[in-house]
Amino acid sequence: MARDAVATEVLAVELADRVASLQRALRRRTRVALGEPALSPAEVELLALVVARPRLRVGDAATALRLAPNTVSTLARRLAARGLLRAERDESDRRCVRLRTCAAAEKRLRRWRDERAHLLAGALERVSESERDVLASSLPVLAALAELLAAGDEA
Repeated sequence: MARDAVATEVLAVELADRVASLQRALRRRTRVALGEPALSPAEVELLALVVARPRLRVGDAATALRLAPNTVSTLARRLAARGLLRAERDESDRRCVRLRTCAAAEKRLRRWRDERAHLLAGALERVSESERDVLASSLPVLAALAELLAAGDEA
């Protein structure tokens, strides 16, 4: 393997590890700060998707999240049992189930997002300005990487 390819592989491993570590730390600290029962990342993703797209069909949610429809149905049942999501039969097609968030879910997602931002802003204040500048300049590259990886799912 060429030296550039090895360096790229090392960078890929390091980047994936750092992003995962940051996500875990943020998730853990946010959960502790809010003192709420944990939601899985998949449950949070489904709630956020349904907030953005009310009355979304289960199958469309599965496609958007790249999950099996039965997995989304299971997530929806768990969230409904916690009072965060409602599954309703479509009036025009009784075979179809549409998802809606409850007010409690929207409130919880807002609190979660606000607390994560607060925790991360606090940590960012403790690094140097030049380190914050490096992070800020890397955001477009991180967004491009996310798009490239998402596009790979569609290929």
